[in-house]
Amino acid sequence: MDYGYIISIQSTARRFGFLTNSWFFLHQYCGTVTYASKQYFNHGPYHYLNVPRGKNAKVWAEVRGKDGWKSLVPRLIREGEHFIKSTLFKFEGLANISDEYIGHSSIHILNVVKGSVAKANCDNMPRLYGEGQHIVESPNFFYEGTEEISPANLCIKHGTITILQVPRGKIALAWNKNEPFLLDRPGLYEFNSNDFHFVAFADASERKIELGSKKVIQVYTGEVGITYDKGHLKVLTNGRHLIDSSTHLFERFLSTKQRSIRLITYGVNHKIGKSSKKLEDDADFLICETKDLVKVGVRADVFYR
Repeated sequence: MDYGYIISIQSTARRFGFLTNSWFFLHQYCGTVTYASKQYFNHGPYHYLNVPRGKNAKVWAEVRGKDGWKSLVPRLIREGEHFIKSTLFKFEGLANISDEYIGHSSIHILNVVKGSVAKANCDNMPRLYGEGQHIVESPNFFYEGTEEISPANLCIKHGTITILQVPRGKIALAWNKNEPFLLDRPGLYEFNSNDFHFVAFADASERKIELGSKKVIQVYTGEVGITYDKGHLKVLTNGRHLIDSSTHLFERFLSTKQRSIRLITYGVNHKIGKSSKKLEDDADFLICETKDLVKVGVRADVFYR
């Protein structure tokens, strides 16, 4: 037989003679097939499969259990020539081994590149898969794509799973078990709970950060923070203050530096000057009257802290 061809032969037999217990075989020629022309062909229970480099073949293979019963199971066959003898064998097609997801019935292969995570649901539970190759065998598996981890994507959420990447200079605002939750330390955080809900990122340099009853107040030197705790005035000195009370309200910042204000008599000239953006030189005088009812212009400044 030529190695480049295979002859398909169908054999039938019948009993010949009554005294000799011998068989006579009749052969029927069916044709020839070139190996290089097809990646898969079969004749009866005989199967030839040639998987090229960089491919996986999706097949159904025959497996005999411990009880002796035969069953079909999904399989992925690697590159190379394969000769199979089975009446139940089935070939479904080829898949690129470089694909980010290869699925064949209950067999699943995930190829996750560096800097990304793959989202999936396995047995009704959300799953996140990191970089590398992952092989999962489950009839209840659903692939939902990949997501890139980058500075522009600091929060990855999939079902009940939340991954937060808190960079330096940022504060993560979230709700955890119906309580305000702040993450101010840089790092990677993972939560798997129905009670965790991410809200937003805030700059750590912000002077007032508020989420629910929790507040972060940053008071600079030369000022104070005016707050009211249960209606009572409470002054915050310079520094960073954490308030965790719904009855403690922040009002405003107030400077403690020396300031000045000029006392003037606000009249019609000021209204006209403001509308035209031109004020006369004597517009900032405080107009007073002496005991003799003589009008006097006084330039007065008040300095206070």
